[in-house]
Amino acid sequence: MNKRLIALMGCAVLVFTSMTAFAQGSLTIGPAVDVIASATSSEGSSEPTEAPSAPSTPSKPSTPVVFTETSADINRLLALNSVGGDVALLQTLLNEAGYSLKVDGIFGPKTLAAVEDFQGKNGLRVDGIVGPKTLAVLAPAVEEAPEVEEPAEPVEPELPEEPAEEEVDVVTTASIVADPEAFEKAMGTAENGGTWIIAALNDITIEKEIVLEGDFENRGTPARKIALYTQDDDRNVLEQFTLTAPKLTVKSPYARIQNGTFKGDIYVEAPNFRLVGATVDGVVYFTNQEAKDSFDIDENSSVKGLVLIDVDATATASVVASEADFEKAIGTAENGGTWIAALLKDMKFNKTLTLEGEHENRGAAARKIALYTQDENRNIVKSFTLTAPKLFINSPNARIQGGTFIGNLYVEVPNFQLVKAKVDGNVYFTSQEAMDTFNMDEDSEVTGVQELIAE
Repeated sequence: MNKRLIALMGCAVLVFTSMTAFAQGSLTIGPAVDVIASATSSEGSSEPTEAPSAPSTPSKPSTPVVFTETSADINRLLALNSVGGDVALLQTLLNEAGYSLKVDGIFGPKTLAAVEDFQGKNGLRVDGIVGPKTLAVLAPAVEEAPEVEEPAEPVEPELPEEPAEEEVDVVTTASIVADPEAFEKAMGTAENGGTWIIAALNDITIEKEIVLEGDFENRGTPARKIALYTQDDDRNVLEQFTLTAPKLTVKSPYARIQNGTFKGDIYVEAPNFRLVGATVDGVVYFTNQEAKDSFDIDENSSVKGLVLIDVDATATASVVASEADFEKAIGTAENGGTWIAALLKDMKFNKTLTLEGEHENRGAAARKIALYTQDENRNIVKSFTLTAPKLFINSPNARIQGGTFIGNLYVEVPNFQLVKAKVDGNVYFTSQEAMDTFNMDEDSEVTGVQELIAE
Protein backbone atom coordinates (compact mmCIF):
# COMPACT_ATOMS: atom_id res chain seq x y z
CA MET A 1 0.00 0.00 0.00
CA ASN A 2 2.82 2.38 0.81
CA LYS A 3 4.54 1.50 -2.46
CA ARG A 4 1.33 2.25 -4.39
CA LEU A 5 0.93 5.60 -2.63
CA ILE A 6 4.54 6.51 -3.36
CA ALA A 7 4.08 5.64 -7.06
CA LEU A 8 0.95 7.79 -7.34
CA MET A 9 2.71 10.71 -5.71
CA GLY A 10 5.63 10.35 -8.13
CA CYS A 11 3.29 10.43 -11.14
CA ALA A 12 1.60 13.55 -9.81
CA VAL A 13 4.95 15.30 -9.44
CA LEU A 14 5.91 14.30 -13.01
CA VAL A 15 2.65 15.62 -14.48
CA PHE A 16 2.92 18.89 -12.57
CA THR A 17 6.52 19.38 -13.73
CA SER A 18 5.58 18.72 -17.38
CA MET A 19 2.63 21.13 -17.26
CA THR A 20 4.84 23.84 -15.78
CA ALA A 21 7.46 23.37 -18.49
CA PHE A 22 4.79 23.40 -21.20
CA ALA A 23 3.25 26.62 -19.84
CA GLN A 24 6.62 28.30 -19.85
CA GLY A 25 7.53 27.02 -23.30
CA SER A 26 4.20 27.98 -24.83
CA LEU A 27 5.44 31.56 -25.10
CA THR A 28 7.88 30.56 -27.83
CA ILE A 29 5.92 27.96 -29.80
CA GLY A 30 6.29 28.81 -33.51
CA PRO A 31 8.70 31.47 -34.73
CA ALA A 32 8.95 34.80 -32.95
CA VAL A 33 8.10 37.75 -35.13
CA ASP A 34 11.74 38.58 -35.80
CA VAL A 35 12.42 35.01 -36.91
CA ILE A 36 10.11 35.52 -39.87
CA ALA A 37 12.55 38.16 -41.05
CA SER A 38 15.60 36.20 -39.92
CA ALA A 39 17.56 37.47 -42.91
CA THR A 40 17.99 40.73 -41.03
CA SER A 41 20.24 39.21 -38.35
CA SER A 42 23.17 36.80 -38.34
CA GLU A 43 22.71 35.77 -34.71
CA GLY A 44 21.80 32.14 -34.17
CA SER A 45 21.92 29.34 -36.70
CA SER A 46 19.04 27.11 -35.66
CA GLU A 47 16.17 26.64 -38.10
CA PRO A 48 12.91 28.36 -37.07
CA THR A 49 9.94 26.17 -36.30
CA GLU A 50 6.78 26.40 -38.36
CA ALA A 51 4.43 29.27 -37.61
CA PRO A 52 1.12 28.46 -35.92
CA SER A 53 -1.57 27.73 -38.44
CA ALA A 54 -4.18 30.38 -39.24
CA PRO A 55 -7.90 29.74 -38.68
CA SER A 56 -9.27 27.28 -41.17
CA THR A 57 -10.41 28.88 -44.45
CA PRO A 58 -11.42 27.36 -47.79
CA SER A 59 -8.31 26.51 -49.74
CA LYS A 60 -7.51 28.37 -52.97
CA PRO A 61 -4.58 28.41 -55.35
CA SER A 62 -1.83 30.76 -54.25
CA THR A 63 -0.86 33.56 -56.61
CA PRO A 64 2.80 34.53 -56.50
CA VAL A 65 3.47 38.24 -56.44
CA VAL A 66 5.90 39.72 -58.92
CA PHE A 67 7.56 43.00 -57.95
CA THR A 68 8.78 45.54 -60.45
CA GLU A 69 12.34 46.83 -60.42
CA THR A 70 11.52 49.66 -58.03
CA SER A 71 10.06 47.33 -55.40
CA ALA A 72 12.75 44.68 -55.69
CA ASP A 73 14.30 45.94 -52.46
CA ILE A 74 11.30 44.53 -50.59
CA ASN A 75 11.51 40.87 -51.54
CA ARG A 76 11.08 39.24 -48.14
CA LEU A 77 8.70 39.36 -45.21
CA LEU A 78 9.36 42.23 -42.84
CA ALA A 79 8.43 42.18 -39.16
CA LEU A 80 9.53 43.32 -35.72
CA ASN A 81 13.34 43.59 -35.43
CA SER A 82 13.93 43.43 -39.19
CA VAL A 83 16.76 45.73 -40.25
CA GLY A 84 17.84 47.01 -43.66
CA GLY A 85 17.25 49.32 -46.58
CA ASP A 86 13.95 47.64 -47.35
CA VAL A 87 12.74 48.56 -43.86
CA ALA A 88 13.71 52.19 -44.57
CA LEU A 89 11.68 51.97 -47.77
CA LEU A 90 8.73 50.58 -45.82
CA GLN A 91 8.98 53.43 -43.29
CA THR A 92 9.05 55.97 -46.13
CA LEU A 93 5.92 54.47 -47.66
CA LEU A 94 4.14 54.48 -44.30
CA ASN A 95 5.09 58.13 -43.79
CA GLU A 96 3.67 58.97 -47.19
CA ALA A 97 0.48 57.17 -46.11
CA GLY A 98 0.10 59.51 -43.16
CA TYR A 99 2.27 58.06 -40.40
CA SER A 100 5.24 59.71 -38.71
CA LEU A 101 8.14 57.33 -38.44
CA LYS A 102 11.86 57.83 -38.25
CA VAL A 103 13.38 56.47 -41.45
CA ASP A 104 16.24 54.54 -39.86
CA GLY A 105 15.84 51.07 -41.38
CA ILE A 106 14.95 49.46 -38.04
CA PHE A 107 11.58 47.71 -37.62
CA GLY A 108 10.88 48.67 -34.03
CA PRO A 109 7.73 48.99 -31.89
CA LYS A 110 6.63 52.27 -33.56
CA THR A 111 6.94 50.78 -37.03
CA LEU A 112 5.09 47.69 -35.82
CA ALA A 113 2.27 49.84 -34.45
CA ALA A 114 2.01 51.74 -37.73
CA VAL A 115 1.91 48.50 -39.74
CA GLU A 116 -0.80 46.99 -37.53
CA ASP A 117 -2.83 50.19 -37.67
CA PHE A 118 -2.53 50.29 -41.48
CA GLN A 119 -3.56 46.64 -41.74
CA GLY A 120 -6.56 47.18 -39.50
CA LYS A 121 -7.75 50.22 -41.42
CA ASN A 122 -7.45 48.48 -44.77
CA GLY A 123 -9.18 45.17 -44.09
CA LEU A 124 -5.96 43.17 -43.81
CA ARG A 125 -5.01 40.54 -41.28
CA VAL A 126 -3.53 42.43 -38.31
CA ASP A 127 -0.35 40.47 -37.65
CA GLY A 128 2.32 43.17 -37.96
CA ILE A 129 4.00 41.25 -40.77
CA VAL A 130 4.59 43.07 -44.07
CA GLY A 131 4.21 40.64 -46.93
CA PRO A 132 2.75 40.69 -50.45
CA LYS A 133 -0.84 41.39 -49.33
CA THR A 134 0.11 44.37 -47.20
CA LEU A 135 2.39 45.73 -49.93
CA ALA A 136 -0.39 45.29 -52.48
CA VAL A 137 -2.47 47.84 -50.58
CA LEU A 138 0.40 50.06 -49.42
CA ALA A 139 1.94 50.28 -52.90
CA PRO A 140 -0.52 48.85 -55.42
CA ALA A 141 1.26 50.21 -58.47
CA VAL A 142 4.24 47.90 -58.05
CA GLU A 143 2.57 44.53 -58.05
CA GLU A 144 1.53 42.47 -61.03
CA ALA A 145 -0.10 39.07 -60.71
CA PRO A 146 0.82 36.58 -63.44
CA GLU A 147 -2.09 35.00 -65.26
CA VAL A 148 -3.29 32.01 -63.25
CA GLU A 149 -6.46 30.09 -63.87
CA GLU A 150 -8.19 30.34 -60.55
CA PRO A 151 -11.41 31.61 -59.05
CA ALA A 152 -11.74 35.37 -58.95
CA GLU A 153 -10.25 36.99 -55.88
CA PRO A 154 -12.67 38.68 -53.46
CA VAL A 155 -13.00 42.40 -53.98
CA GLU A 156 -10.62 44.31 -51.71
CA PRO A 157 -12.36 46.63 -49.25
CA GLU A 158 -12.44 50.26 -50.29
CA LEU A 159 -9.62 52.25 -48.72
CA PRO A 160 -10.70 54.91 -46.25
CA GLU A 161 -10.11 58.50 -47.24
CA GLU A 162 -7.23 60.37 -45.62
CA PRO A 163 -8.18 63.05 -43.10
CA ALA A 164 -8.79 66.31 -44.94
CA GLU A 165 -6.42 68.24 -42.73
CA GLU A 166 -3.38 66.12 -43.61
CA GLU A 167 -1.48 67.01 -46.79
CA VAL A 168 0.19 63.70 -47.55
CA ASP A 169 1.69 62.96 -50.96
CA VAL A 170 0.43 59.84 -52.68
CA VAL A 171 3.44 57.59 -53.30
CA THR A 172 4.00 54.08 -54.59
CA THR A 173 7.29 52.20 -54.69
CA ALA A 174 7.35 52.85 -58.44
CA SER A 175 7.99 56.48 -57.47
CA ILE A 176 11.00 55.70 -55.26
CA VAL A 177 14.17 55.45 -57.31
CA ALA A 178 17.81 54.78 -56.62
CA ASP A 179 19.37 54.58 -60.10
CA PRO A 180 19.43 56.75 -63.26
CA GLU A 181 17.35 54.37 -65.41
CA ALA A 182 14.50 54.18 -62.91
CA PHE A 183 14.65 57.96 -62.41
CA GLU A 184 14.33 58.66 -66.14
CA LYS A 185 11.40 56.25 -66.43
CA ALA A 186 9.59 57.87 -63.51
CA MET A 187 10.03 61.31 -65.15
CA GLY A 188 8.24 60.22 -68.32
CA THR A 189 4.60 60.26 -69.29
CA ALA A 190 2.09 57.99 -67.59
CA GLU A 191 1.94 55.86 -70.74
CA ASN A 192 5.68 55.25 -70.48
CA GLY A 193 5.70 54.40 -66.78
CA GLY A 194 6.01 57.89 -65.33
CA THR A 195 4.75 58.73 -61.84
CA TRP A 196 3.50 62.01 -60.42
CA ILE A 197 6.25 62.06 -57.80
CA ILE A 198 9.85 60.91 -58.22
CA ALA A 199 11.56 60.37 -54.86
CA ALA A 200 15.32 59.80 -54.82
CA LEU A 201 17.00 57.60 -52.22
CA ASN A 202 20.55 58.74 -53.03
CA ASP A 203 22.58 61.05 -55.27
CA ILE A 204 21.91 60.44 -58.97
CA THR A 205 24.01 61.47 -61.98
CA ILE A 206 22.66 61.27 -65.53
CA GLU A 207 25.11 62.00 -68.34
CA LYS A 208 22.52 63.36 -70.79
CA GLU A 209 19.68 65.83 -71.08
CA ILE A 210 16.51 64.78 -69.25
CA VAL A 211 12.85 65.79 -69.61
CA LEU A 212 10.04 65.93 -67.04
CA GLU A 213 6.93 65.45 -69.16
CA GLY A 214 3.28 64.45 -69.01
CA ASP A 215 0.22 65.70 -67.13
CA PHE A 216 -0.30 64.19 -63.68
CA GLU A 217 -2.53 64.71 -60.66
CA ASN A 218 -2.22 64.26 -56.90
CA ARG A 219 -5.57 63.98 -55.11
CA GLY A 220 -7.37 65.40 -58.12
CA THR A 221 -5.10 68.43 -58.51
CA PRO A 222 -2.49 68.86 -61.30
CA ALA A 223 0.94 68.23 -59.79
CA ARG A 224 4.43 66.84 -60.47
CA LYS A 225 7.27 66.59 -57.97
CA ILE A 226 10.95 65.68 -57.89
CA ALA A 227 11.71 64.88 -54.22
CA LEU A 228 15.44 64.92 -53.43
CA TYR A 229 15.17 64.04 -49.73
CA THR A 230 14.00 61.75 -46.95
CA GLN A 231 12.20 62.93 -43.83
CA ASP A 232 11.87 62.14 -40.12
CA ASP A 233 8.91 61.45 -37.82
CA ASP A 234 7.79 65.08 -37.96
CA ARG A 235 8.22 65.36 -41.76
CA ASN A 236 11.38 67.40 -41.34
CA VAL A 237 14.07 66.86 -43.97
CA LEU A 238 16.43 64.16 -42.73
CA GLU A 239 18.77 63.70 -45.70
CA GLN A 240 19.08 65.60 -48.98
CA PHE A 241 20.39 64.35 -52.32
CA THR A 242 21.89 65.78 -55.50
CA LEU A 243 20.57 65.20 -59.01
CA THR A 244 23.10 66.00 -61.75
CA ALA A 245 22.37 66.36 -65.47
CA PRO A 246 23.55 68.81 -68.14
CA LYS A 247 19.99 69.99 -68.79
CA LEU A 248 16.50 69.43 -67.36
CA THR A 249 13.50 70.47 -69.43
CA VAL A 250 10.27 70.89 -67.47
CA LYS A 251 7.22 70.22 -69.64
CA SER A 252 4.84 69.09 -66.87
CA PRO A 253 2.61 71.87 -65.51
CA TYR A 254 2.53 72.50 -61.75
CA ALA A 255 5.89 70.78 -61.26
CA ARG A 256 8.30 71.39 -58.44
CA ILE A 257 11.72 70.36 -57.20
CA GLN A 258 11.63 69.95 -53.45
CA ASN A 259 14.76 70.00 -51.30
CA GLY A 260 18.18 68.78 -52.35
CA THR A 261 20.27 70.13 -55.22
CA PHE A 262 20.00 70.01 -59.00
CA LYS A 263 23.33 70.53 -60.78
CA GLY A 264 22.73 71.76 -64.32
CA ASP A 265 20.51 74.19 -66.19
CA ILE A 266 16.71 74.01 -66.14
CA TYR A 267 14.53 74.97 -69.11
CA VAL A 268 10.94 75.61 -68.07
CA GLU A 269 8.27 75.36 -70.77
CA ALA A 270 5.21 74.79 -68.54
CA PRO A 271 3.47 77.17 -66.10
CA ASN A 272 3.56 77.10 -62.29
CA PHE A 273 7.01 75.60 -61.79
CA ARG A 274 8.29 75.89 -58.20
CA LEU A 275 11.44 75.45 -56.16
CA VAL A 276 10.77 74.44 -52.54
CA GLY A 277 13.78 74.29 -50.25
CA ALA A 278 15.90 73.41 -53.26
CA THR A 279 19.20 74.62 -54.73
CA VAL A 280 19.81 74.90 -58.47
CA ASP A 281 23.51 74.93 -59.26
CA GLY A 282 22.85 76.43 -62.67
CA VAL A 283 20.53 78.79 -64.51
CA VAL A 284 16.75 78.51 -64.85
CA TYR A 285 15.64 79.48 -68.37
CA PHE A 286 12.00 80.24 -69.17
CA THR A 287 10.89 79.67 -72.75
CA ASN A 288 7.77 81.81 -72.48
CA GLN A 289 6.42 84.71 -70.46
CA GLU A 290 3.72 82.64 -68.76
CA ALA A 291 6.30 80.19 -67.45
CA LYS A 292 8.37 83.08 -66.08
CA ASP A 293 5.43 84.95 -64.53
CA SER A 294 3.99 81.87 -62.80
CA PHE A 295 7.34 80.65 -61.42
CA ASP A 296 7.68 80.59 -57.63
CA ILE A 297 10.72 80.13 -55.39
CA ASP A 298 10.56 80.03 -51.61
CA GLU A 299 12.97 81.71 -49.21
CA ASN A 300 14.85 78.45 -48.59
CA SER A 301 15.70 77.94 -52.26
CA SER A 302 18.48 79.40 -54.38
CA VAL A 303 19.46 79.53 -58.04
CA LYS A 304 22.42 81.02 -59.92
CA GLY A 305 20.24 82.96 -62.33
CA LEU A 306 16.81 83.37 -63.90
CA VAL A 307 16.71 83.99 -67.65
CA LEU A 308 13.80 84.66 -69.98
CA ILE A 309 14.63 83.43 -73.46
CA ASP A 310 13.58 85.84 -76.22
CA VAL A 311 9.78 86.00 -75.94
CA ASP A 312 9.41 86.52 -79.69
CA ALA A 313 11.31 83.33 -80.32
CA THR A 314 9.22 81.16 -78.03
CA ALA A 315 5.99 82.56 -79.46
CA THR A 316 6.92 81.05 -82.83
CA ALA A 317 8.36 77.75 -81.59
CA SER A 318 11.83 78.61 -82.85
CA VAL A 319 14.02 78.02 -79.80
CA VAL A 320 16.53 75.50 -81.11
CA ALA A 321 18.88 73.21 -79.26
CA SER A 322 20.15 71.08 -82.15
CA GLU A 323 21.77 71.69 -85.54
CA ALA A 324 18.87 70.00 -87.35
CA ASP A 325 16.33 72.26 -85.64
CA PHE A 326 18.38 75.34 -86.54
CA GLU A 327 18.53 74.42 -90.23
CA LYS A 328 14.76 73.92 -90.24
CA ALA A 329 14.13 77.22 -88.43
CA ILE A 330 16.10 79.30 -90.99
CA GLY A 331 14.19 77.81 -93.92
CA THR A 332 11.02 78.96 -95.65
CA ALA A 333 7.69 78.91 -93.85
CA GLU A 334 6.56 76.07 -96.13
CA ASN A 335 9.49 73.98 -94.87
CA GLY A 336 8.95 74.75 -91.20
CA GLY A 337 10.95 77.98 -90.97
CA THR A 338 10.18 80.59 -88.33
CA TRP A 339 10.74 84.33 -88.30
CA ILE A 340 13.26 83.99 -85.45
CA ALA A 341 15.79 81.23 -84.74
CA ALA A 342 17.11 81.41 -81.16
CA LEU A 343 20.08 79.28 -80.16
CA LEU A 344 20.55 77.66 -76.77
CA LYS A 345 24.15 76.61 -77.37
CA ASP A 346 27.12 77.05 -79.73
CA MET A 347 26.60 75.39 -83.11
CA LYS A 348 29.05 74.46 -85.87
CA PHE A 349 28.31 73.46 -89.47
CA ASN A 350 30.70 72.24 -92.13
CA LYS A 351 28.43 73.33 -94.98
CA THR A 352 26.84 76.44 -96.42
CA LEU A 353 23.70 77.74 -94.71
CA THR A 354 20.93 79.89 -96.17
CA LEU A 355 18.46 82.13 -94.34
CA GLU A 356 15.54 82.20 -96.76
CA GLY A 357 11.85 82.98 -97.08
CA GLU A 358 9.74 86.00 -96.24
CA HIS A 359 8.46 86.19 -92.68
CA GLU A 360 6.69 88.72 -90.49
CA ASN A 361 6.76 89.75 -86.84
CA ARG A 362 3.72 91.68 -85.62
CA GLY A 363 2.67 92.47 -89.16
CA ALA A 364 6.04 93.76 -90.38
CA ALA A 365 8.57 91.93 -92.54
CA ALA A 366 11.35 90.61 -90.29
CA ARG A 367 13.83 87.78 -89.79
CA LYS A 368 16.21 87.24 -86.88
CA ILE A 369 19.01 84.91 -85.80
CA ALA A 370 19.30 85.28 -82.00
CA LEU A 371 22.65 84.10 -80.64
CA TYR A 372 21.87 84.83 -76.99
CA THR A 373 19.61 84.44 -73.98
CA GLN A 374 18.40 87.35 -71.88
CA ASP A 375 17.19 88.15 -68.39
CA GLU A 376 13.81 89.49 -67.35
CA ASN A 377 14.96 93.01 -68.27
CA ARG A 378 15.94 91.78 -71.75
CA ASN A 379 19.66 92.20 -71.07
CA ILE A 380 21.90 89.64 -72.76
CA VAL A 381 22.97 87.04 -70.20
CA LYS A 382 24.69 84.45 -72.36
CA SER A 383 25.96 84.65 -75.94
CA PHE A 384 26.58 81.81 -78.38
CA THR A 385 28.73 81.22 -81.46
CA LEU A 386 27.42 80.04 -84.82
CA THR A 387 30.06 78.67 -87.18
CA ALA A 388 29.68 77.90 -90.90
CA PRO A 389 31.89 78.49 -93.96
CA LYS A 390 29.18 80.59 -95.62
CA LEU A 391 25.80 82.02 -94.59
CA PHE A 392 23.59 83.48 -97.32
CA ILE A 393 21.03 86.08 -96.23
CA ASN A 394 18.04 85.80 -98.61
CA SER A 395 15.30 87.00 -96.22
CA PRO A 396 14.56 90.77 -96.35
CA ASN A 397 14.78 92.83 -93.14
CA ALA A 398 16.92 90.18 -91.45
CA ARG A 399 19.36 90.63 -88.60
CA ILE A 400 21.87 88.73 -86.50
CA GLN A 401 21.61 89.76 -82.86
CA GLY A 402 23.94 88.98 -79.99
CA GLY A 403 26.74 86.42 -80.13
CA THR A 404 29.27 85.69 -82.84
CA PHE A 405 29.14 84.31 -86.37
CA ILE A 406 32.37 82.72 -87.60
CA GLY A 407 32.48 82.58 -91.38
CA ASN A 408 31.59 84.76 -94.38
CA LEU A 409 28.20 86.42 -94.88
CA TYR A 410 26.64 86.88 -98.32
CA VAL A 411 23.84 89.46 -98.22
CA GLU A 412 21.45 89.34 -101.19
CA VAL A 413 18.49 91.36 -99.80
CA PRO A 414 17.99 94.87 -98.39
CA ASN A 415 17.90 96.06 -94.77
CA PHE A 416 20.22 93.51 -93.21
CA GLN A 417 21.45 94.43 -89.69
CA LEU A 418 24.00 93.45 -87.09
CA VAL A 419 22.83 94.20 -83.53
CA LYS A 420 25.32 93.63 -80.70
CA ALA A 421 26.87 90.95 -82.88
CA LYS A 422 30.33 90.06 -84.16
CA VAL A 423 31.16 88.64 -87.58
CA ASP A 424 34.53 86.91 -87.48
CA GLY A 425 34.91 87.00 -91.25
CA ASN A 426 33.83 89.05 -94.27
CA VAL A 427 30.49 90.54 -95.28
CA TYR A 428 29.85 90.47 -99.03
CA PHE A 429 26.90 92.24 -100.69
CA THR A 430 25.56 90.94 -103.99
CA SER A 431 23.74 94.18 -104.86
CA GLN A 432 24.23 97.89 -104.32
CA GLU A 433 20.87 98.11 -102.57
CA ALA A 434 21.87 95.41 -100.12
CA MET A 435 25.08 97.27 -99.31
CA ASP A 436 23.46 100.70 -99.07
CA THR A 437 20.72 99.52 -96.68
CA PHE A 438 23.05 97.50 -94.42
CA ASN A 439 23.22 98.74 -90.83
CA MET A 440 25.54 97.84 -87.95
CA ASP A 441 25.21 99.33 -84.46
CA GLU A 442 28.12 100.58 -82.36
CA ASP A 443 28.22 97.33 -80.35
CA SER A 444 28.76 95.20 -83.45
CA GLU A 445 31.97 94.31 -85.27
CA VAL A 446 33.12 92.82 -88.59
CA THR A 447 36.72 91.58 -88.50
CA GLY A 448 37.05 91.25 -92.28
CA VAL A 449 36.04 93.33 -95.27
CA GLN A 450 32.66 94.72 -96.23
CA GLU A 451 32.43 94.91 -99.99
CA LEU A 452 30.22 94.64 -103.03
CA ILE A 453 30.78 91.65 -105.25
CA ALA A 454 29.53 90.94 -108.76
CA GLU A 455 26.12 89.31 -108.93
